[in-house]
Amino acid sequence: MKIISSSINKAADTFLHAGYVSSGAKPIDTDQYWPNDPTLQLDIVKALELKEEIPVSGGTISKKTSAPIQANAGFGYTDVFLVTLLLCLCSAFLFTALHQYVPQIKRIPAVCFLLCCILCIPFQMSCDIQFPDNETDNSTIGSDNGTEILTKQFTDPELATKAILYGMIADGIANYRSYENITSLEDISSEIALPTTEPTPGMAYALENYCSDGWGNRFDVLKEGDAWIVTSAGGDGDFDTSDDISISVVPLDENDDFFWHNGVEDMKRWAFFIRNVEDEFVTIFHRMNIYDYIYKNKTEAENITGNYLFDLFTLDDFDDNENWKSINVKAAYEDFKESSDHEPIILQIFR
Repeated sequence: MKIISSSINKAADTFLHAGYVSSGAKPIDTDQYWPNDPTLQLDIVKALELKEEIPVSGGTISKKTSAPIQANAGFGYTDVFLVTLLLCLCSAFLFTALHQYVPQIKRIPAVCFLLCCILCIPFQMSCDIQFPDNETDNSTIGSDNGTEILTKQFTDPELATKAILYGMIADGIANYRSYENITSLEDISSEIALPTTEPTPGMAYALENYCSDGWGNRFDVLKEGDAWIVTSAGGDGDFDTSDDISISVVPLDENDDFFWHNGVEDMKRWAFFIRNVEDEFVTIFHRMNIYDYIYKNKTEAENITGNYLFDLFTLDDFDDNENWKSINVKAAYEDFKESSDHEPIILQIFR
């Protein structure tokens, strides 16, 4: 049974905010799907693809990775025991040799053993090389406080940064009701989501760490007038350089009833996502967090995305005059699907 169908109860799929619906409330219309070519179009499944986990200083080393020689690590207990045993054997040899010449001294063994133990202490403390034991089943070497320290990297940090900025943060800020009180990107977590119930590991990692860009550096957030400026320092890690990636977001207010005003330059709609769900093409977008918003296809959107933050258009929602939009939706998906070994989720930006 297909998840997507023509919405029979569209008027009933109404977003109620604190029990209030404006008398001017009206359902969102398909003319809000921008008619021009997108300025940014990418597959977020591919954009948020992760490399294999890599160790950080003092962190986890995979058992399949050849562990380097580490400075200042010190010998393990096994190494100290072997060194102590070796010194004990040396002391026994020394005792045998001395006993031939000083047979009346009875306590030489104890003295030699004690001397060996004392020598082991500075030996252990001064040793600064560790040779990992390849036979151990423990996958953590040199971890701090007995815990694994892992870091993850995106295969394409620049694409990942754009997916996070345009596909998550922009709509998060635009729809955050208390936007005047934003002190950090953590404040908008209730509006951060991706349109799927089965996120890939990279998508899940991005959702958990959306405050950082694809290189793992924190975004800079600055308020200028009505807009919030969110900037990634780019690959060089330095702000105010040519590789910075930045967006300017004007939050919605209670009187906004359209996705944009005065053309594309002032629009407040950001991401559209194209998906193919059980052979039905849908265009998913962030619902507007305003009092009089009425969903177009609330139930279908919740079934596909798993939360109330999204709404969607089906191809049936585009009337005969907008048939070309249906063609464009299919074409955008098929262009990515042709070169993918997975089901893509297409992010479109028209700004």
